[in-house]
Amino acid sequence: MHRRDLYFLSKYRLKAKKEIVKRWLDKCPSLFGIVKTDKQTSFFDGRIVQTNYQLLNTLPLTKVDIESFLSESRKYYDDIQLHPEVMAFYLNYNYYKDVEEIDEKDDEESEENTFNFDNLPHVYQDKFKIVSKLLGLNEDFPKTNLYRDFRSNVRSTLYDKLKKGKVLVRGTNATIFSNGYEMLLYIINKLNDKYKPILKDNEVFSYFFNEGEELCLGRSPHITMGNVYYAKNVKEPEPIKKYFVLSKEIIYFNSINNNVMNRLNDCDFDSDSLLITNDSHLVNAAKKVYQNFKVPVNGLPSSAKDLDLYKIDYNISSNKIGQIVNFSQLLNSIYWDSSTRENVNINREELYKDICILSILSGVEIDKAKRDYDVNVPEVIKKLKEKYLKGFYETNRPFFFNHRILDILSSSTKKIENVPFSTTMDYICDAAKNKAFVQRKREGTVSFQDLVNHSSNTNLSSYNRKKVKESRDIIEKYYIEYNKICAKYKGDDTFNQRKDDWLCRLLKDFEDYLTNNDCIYKLLSSIDTKDMIKYFWIILYFIFNRDKNNANFYKQVFKEKTDNLYKLVIDDDAINPDFEYYGIKLVKEKV
Repeated sequence: MHRRDLYFLSKYRLKAKKEIVKRWLDKCPSLFGIVKTDKQTSFFDGRIVQTNYQLLNTLPLTKVDIESFLSESRKYYDDIQLHPEVMAFYLNYNYYKDVEEIDEKDDEESEENTFNFDNLPHVYQDKFKIVSKLLGLNEDFPKTNLYRDFRSNVRSTLYDKLKKGKVLVRGTNATIFSNGYEMLLYIINKLNDKYKPILKDNEVFSYFFNEGEELCLGRSPHITMGNVYYAKNVKEPEPIKKYFVLSKEIIYFNSINNNVMNRLNDCDFDSDSLLITNDSHLVNAAKKVYQNFKVPVNGLPSSAKDLDLYKIDYNISSNKIGQIVNFSQLLNSIYWDSSTRENVNINREELYKDICILSILSGVEIDKAKRDYDVNVPEVIKKLKEKYLKGFYETNRPFFFNHRILDILSSSTKKIENVPFSTTMDYICDAAKNKAFVQRKREGTVSFQDLVNHSSNTNLSSYNRKKVKESRDIIEKYYIEYNKICAKYKGDDTFNQRKDDWLCRLLKDFEDYLTNNDCIYKLLSSIDTKDMIKYFWIILYFIFNRDKNNANFYKQVFKEKTDNLYKLVIDDDAINPDFEYYGIKLVKEKV
């Protein structure tokens, strides 16, 4: 329904005559859609989704399960190291998500206050594009030390992602759509107590998956085992086909006489979304918790929210949702770990009930802006800490907390240690930590200078020495300034803004020098030297972005050598694919 039509009805509904309204209704189509922009995931053309540590840590996977679960990712990550064409595919099909991850990693690694140009998000995104374009331009680029360093950093980043619970699996993130057909029946008074919904309790419909596939589903924030949803994808119901236009990123399910909204941690249908996967390891684990763990249900009385804006702002600013999520994952870990750890006496049934309280509190915190609950959230958290963070668990945390969570939960003055727990996330950390490096056949090294196209476009002997010296001095000046910003303001609220200001000034001051081709070639001719290597990415950034009207300027600067260059494309019909990951077939095509 178009907005102008709604406006017409709201403004003139009292005066409109029946025939006018009927004429308007006759022109309206009977198909409905979801009012939200659909977005594919950023992995493998939207066919792969990334898990999160909250979901994984509530699933009872064993060490053997984890080895099998991670085997496909290991294979993919190893081939990224071995084959430049797989690296290029990875850069093109995993771009945005991993940019965020590597930015986060670089922020964590800047403790020593050494300049790292990768720390700047919008510049780092161009770094991915730069490497991808060079891989597609010259087959000798992978033989340079600069590429090898980049490749090594990518590998470290990928395994760090695993330690944070970000594992690639078949699936998607889908917007929830519930009982659309039943709502249409209600509008025309054809929904009564005897009506049976078109889907059963654990049935869903999604175009993304095949009929009959078993699915594991979870919504963030995901607190505990009772928030895991297991369902089967059914054949497209006829009413859905007739009345709704759905994409692969929308999932339809039934919430009438069904506790699914409680199970998905008080979900509603104002664009909430789910992580959905058919990965067999996660589905089998989801079946177990679906059958054996009760669902947290919020029975707390609530009242309408006071509309004083200052009170709403205060409540939102003091929100405890992050602490609740972190604490719940610690208690989930204790739940799994306490069943195998000696000299630990914990009533696990009572512990699970208390974790369910945290699930309820997460909903209370999220709804703070809309309604009031008569519960003191900080006091409840305090009592649960006193109850469970004692003995072994007073000073010991799961190993994955070291990679994922800043521990602000303990009131103990004793030193906190990260030790292996018998929990899924720690099994993943251990498997990722013990990764075996791929043995690569050593190839001859090519100097990056040899990729530069020293053609008639420039005369190296005639470059402006003053310009080159000034450009180096400018880079060095900003290099020193950045280190000072990191040393003084890292962790401060103004740090990111100061970083952005620094970048803008650098781009402005440096740009004048790189409009001179002679200057560019001279800087590149010494790029492999010790005093220039730290400026490599800055210089390349300018080359690839210098002239917005000439996006292929870099092809004038670097030699083109593509005799043995290939790219990978997805081909579902390939009989003998060159590579296959997560069930997706890839074949080589000549560049």
